[in-house]
Amino acid sequence: MPGKTLYPRRIPLFVEGDDAHKEGSSISVPGSETELISYVVPVGKTFNMLGAYASCFQDGTMRVRINSSVVCTSRTGPGCPGAYFFWIKPRKATGGQTVRVGFEAIAGSSPSDVEAYLDAALTDS
Repeated sequence: MPGKTLYPRRIPLFVEGDDAHKEGSSISVPGSETELISYVVPVGKTFNMLGAYASCFQDGTMRVRINSSVVCTSRTGPGCPGAYFFWIKPRKATGGQTVRVGFEAIAGSSPSDVEAYLDAALTDS
């Protein structure tokens, strides 16, 4: 564009630390949330979440929680089976906290395979 300077956004793709990738899969239970991942952060560590992904061919919602607080949600459906969420700045969970990824298929849908992935780095607090 003439007269304008464009600056790229700085999105961290890597965080220094130990790989802490988590994954889980199950069969969805329409109308109720199915827990796919549950991870308790070790004392003295920080779990730096970079992204979350869930895949299901039914309409539903992926939720990522730290303890009982929802920190992100994303939807799936037959035309778009992947639910993605990427943090621009890593979302942190500290020692003793529980990170959970769940999926809730809408009531009335058929049970379906669902899988989830959580990308993170584990660092010393």
